[in-house]
Amino acid sequence: MSRQRITAIVLVAVVVIAGVVIFAAGGDGGDGRKASIGADTTGLSISNPRETEGNSGTKAASFTITRSGTINVNSSVSWDTENGTAAGDDYAGTYGTVYFASNQTTKTVVVNVKGDTVDEDDETFKVVLSDPTNAGILEGKGTGTATIVDDDGGTVGSQSELIANGGFEGTANPWLLSGGAVRRGTSPAHGGTGSVELGGSTEYAGAIASQVVTIPANATTANLTFWLNITTAETKTTVADQLYAQVRDPSGYIRRTLATYSNLDKTTAGTYTQRGAFNLLDYKGQSVKVFFQTTRDTSLPTTFRIDDVTLR
Repeated sequence: MSRQRITAIVLVAVVVIAGVVIFAAGGDGGDGRKASIGADTTGLSISNPRETEGNSGTKAASFTITRSGTINVNSSVSWDTENGTAAGDDYAGTYGTVYFASNQTTKTVVVNVKGDTVDEDDETFKVVLSDPTNAGILEGKGTGTATIVDDDGGTVGSQSELIANGGFEGTANPWLLSGGAVRRGTSPAHGGTGSVELGGSTEYAGAIASQVVTIPANATTANLTFWLNITTAETKTTVADQLYAQVRDPSGYIRRTLATYSNLDKTTAGTYTQRGAFNLLDYKGQSVKVFFQTTRDTSLPTTFRIDDVTLR
C-alpha cells in the first residue's frame, strides 16, 4: 500500500542563484512536493512509461528517474504510486526511496502491472517524487504517468510500430552499426535471441547503433522504449563509460539527448530494464535518427546491451 500523505497548500518559492532561477517548489502536493533546494543546481525528473498488461501474472512498468545539472554529490528522492484511471486491480501500489551516488545520473523504479483478459480502455497510474536531498525536483517533472496498454481487443496502442527489427533478430538490418557495435545472436537477450552490444572492449573509442525513422504527421503517439542490460569490469565508484540515447536529424545533428547511462547502472548479464517511454511526438511529420552511442575511458570495459526497441 502507498504511504499516507498529508497534502498541504504552500507558497511557491523560487530559488535564484547568481541571478538565475533554478527551481520552483511547492504547490498542492503535485510536482515538486517538499522539494529540498539548497545551493546547488541538481535537478530530478521522472519518465512516463508504457506497458502492455498481458493476460495473467504481472509485467514490469519501469520509471526512469534522471538526475541532471550538478551530479558530483550524493542525492536521494522518495517516490510513491498514486491511482489515475488505474487502481488496485490493475497494478501493485508501492513506494520507496532511490539513492544516487556521486556522478550517477539515472535510477529505475519498477511497478508491477497486473494482467487480465478484460477488453477495456488503456489506463494510467502515477509515480510521484518527493522529499529530495541534495537536489530539487524540476518543476513539472516530478510526476511520472504510466500507461497500461490494453491488449485484449486486438492491436496494441493507436500507433503502428515505426522501428524496424527492434529485436535485432536474424540480422542487424536496417540498423547501422559502427565503432565496434555488434549484433549478437547468442548473448543474453531480452526477447528472442538477438540483441545489439555496444562497448565491451577497450579497442574502440565509441560504438554506435542508429536507425532513421519517419514519424507520421498525423501520429497521436510516438513513444520510444528499449530494454537495456549493463555489465562492467570497472571497479570505480565514478562514471567511466557511458551510453547516450539520443534523437538526431538524419544528417547526425543532435536534436535531443533522451538519457545517459553508465557503468554505475550495472546489473548482471541478462538482467534487462525497460527504459522510457520517451515522447517523440514533437518530431511528427519529420524523419529522425534514433541514435545510441557509447563513450569510454582508457581502463576496463563496460558492455551496454540493447534489445526490443519500439517507437509507437
